[in-house]
Amino acid sequence: MHLNFLSKSIASIEHPNRNEDAIAYDVKGGWAAILDGVGGTTAGREASNKALGVIKLRLANWHKDDDFRVEERLKSVIEEASLAVSKEVPDGLTTAVISKVVSFDKDKIIFIASVGDSRAYLFRKGTLIKITHDDSIIPKRIAQKLEHVASADELNDLEGKAFMLRSIVTQAVGQVEALEVHGYSVVVMAQDKFVFTTDGVHDNLTFNEMEEVVAKKGNVAKLLVEKARKRSQGNHFRSKPDDISAVVIEIN
Repeated sequence: MHLNFLSKSIASIEHPNRNEDAIAYDVKGGWAAILDGVGGTTAGREASNKALGVIKLRLANWHKDDDFRVEERLKSVIEEASLAVSKEVPDGLTTAVISKVVSFDKDKIIFIASVGDSRAYLFRKGTLIKITHDDSIIPKRIAQKLEHVASADELNDLEGKAFMLRSIVTQAVGQVEALEVHGYSVVVMAQDKFVFTTDGVHDNLTFNEMEEVVAKKGNVAKLLVEKARKRSQGNHFRSKPDDISAVVIEIN
């Protein structure tokens, strides 16, 4: 098996001159990162870019010994990025998802660390699986339903109110308070696709719509962004003007 970063794509809708999303990857290093500045402000853009700078530096200087403590190391990278943002961009916050693929004997394992509501998904054997969990004020039971709804008629009053609050996060990189960085790991199989998105993608599209797009061949990240961008500019129930970013990794 070998790692293939299929594609990356960024589109800015609400802020054409100020994209608050930031993404990077390194095929040789086996890592990827996707961030989304919080709050719709210039500080959000500065926060995501500052955090990404720290992340890129630390992942570029990955040591072989780090392979034996990957989850701990990734969490510390995000914590270091958060400290840098809080000091240098005091009004800025950002989400973050970072990943690193490591080989152990014959197996490859992808480790993921996250804060906020940017996400990582696994597409395996025709099925899309959400790996990460959002830092959200919405209860998980309701949040899971909101990922699938395509019409307001599918929601009761409580769920409708929750839908309007789906962009609020309970913690973010750059906050003064200590972070609870979430860690995940997946044993990789050939033909897996790992999909990383900011909420401009997964808020505009339903879970099933994302699954249909990811199942396709070609530039999957571009297809996701284009479909989400088209949705964001329409009058659909889920339409949400936002910066829209995706990175897709395929394991061959």
